[in-house]
Amino acid sequence: MLEPLMYVVSAVLKFWHWVLLLLGFESSLAWTISIFLLLITVRSLLVPLQLKTLLNSRKLALARPLLAAAKQEHGGEHMNADQSRKFKATERKIHKEHGYSTATGCFIPLIQLPIFLGLFRVLTSMARPQEGFEAAHAGVGVLSGQDVDEFLKADIAGIPLPAYVAMSPEQFAWVGTDRETVLNFVLPFLVLATILSVMSIVTSLHRSKRVMDYSITMSVKMMSIMRIFVLAGFMLLIIGLTGPAPVALVLYWCAGNGWTLLQGILIETWLNWKYPLTAAFFYYQAQEKDKYFEKAEVRDREKKLRRRRKWAKRFQPWKRHEINELMAADAAAKEEQKKEESEQKAHLKKVNAHLNAIYRRKKRILMESRKLAKSAAQEGLEINPHQLAVYAISIGAADIDEDHEHYFEDAVDIAAPRDIPASLQHRAEMELGDENLDEAATADATTEA
Repeated sequence: MLEPLMYVVSAVLKFWHWVLLLLGFESSLAWTISIFLLLITVRSLLVPLQLKTLLNSRKLALARPLLAAAKQEHGGEHMNADQSRKFKATERKIHKEHGYSTATGCFIPLIQLPIFLGLFRVLTSMARPQEGFEAAHAGVGVLSGQDVDEFLKADIAGIPLPAYVAMSPEQFAWVGTDRETVLNFVLPFLVLATILSVMSIVTSLHRSKRVMDYSITMSVKMMSIMRIFVLAGFMLLIIGLTGPAPVALVLYWCAGNGWTLLQGILIETWLNWKYPLTAAFFYYQAQEKDKYFEKAEVRDREKKLRRRRKWAKRFQPWKRHEINELMAADAAAKEEQKKEESEQKAHLKKVNAHLNAIYRRKKRILMESRKLAKSAAQEGLEINPHQLAVYAISIGAADIDEDHEHYFEDAVDIAAPRDIPASLQHRAEMELGDENLDEAATADATTEA
């Protein structure tokens, strides 16, 4: 999966090395500078994707108060099928007005991750060849074995790029340095890379927390879990001192984390200037936050109560019968609540079956109206599509939603305005029937049930 990306990344690295050689740079210095130019090139290309991801997230945050209001207007958590269809239409309209795309949030990160892995893979494959330092080296992507050999012999301030602190004495001897020299050079960059990484993670968590949706419990839990990733920044220091982390990779870490931190700050500043969070959003978020912590407090109280009763049964056996009765009453109340919720769901399911049957009936009416309009056009009958729409509404399509209004609009170009011919109207009555819509829908719903 990463092989195609390795070819792209290695091609960029080789291009910059070739350009620097043309400019008169020495090969060793050219390889060192090429690493930073590779990082700048790749990350610059990803800036628009990162910007689009964060901008999409901000647009969704700004739309949340309107979505919450629309949801309550259409029935809240217990909306039926008809209300749900109307809410989805409103939701799409609000998303369109705010420019929010549901695909952007998940698609763009899936593009970024393989590119970062390909960049990491190219650098590690060049700095730590599988054949060892002394053997003939295979190519990496578009880089030839000779390019890899030149990279292994490159250095920065006298420190070989492939050297790392955990090397064996024989490896140090091959690259022409020692552990103390490499450690003294690498340690400041490792500390800086760790600091930048932690700051970048903290900045990202702060940005996510500002627009977090407390109405989604999973989002709050994920935020708590993500705080652990602050410790992941210190893993760079550990890996750099104990693992195979070449000097070239440490320099890449340092520059990459600095770029990530600066990019995050600049994008956040731009978003706050261009798309500031509104008072409506903060009011909505504060309400949802209060609701979330109220529910969490109730859960904690119930958990503590169960714990106290459990210990009371052990150390106060004379109250065991009383405690068992209280616990049985609580269990019965919960069971009754579950039963009521189950009955509500069953009732809502029946209502939805009825409404879906009505919806399908209306849709069939509109489809048949469209067919009649085309049939009339083929027979050379001049009709007014608006009159046809009125006729369809008169036989039961009065409440059709916006998603199917185009059935009427498609017939606009058929002919000049004129009343519907009697023959066409008679044929429509024969094909569609003039039964009461609700009765037909009820029959359909009963059959399905």
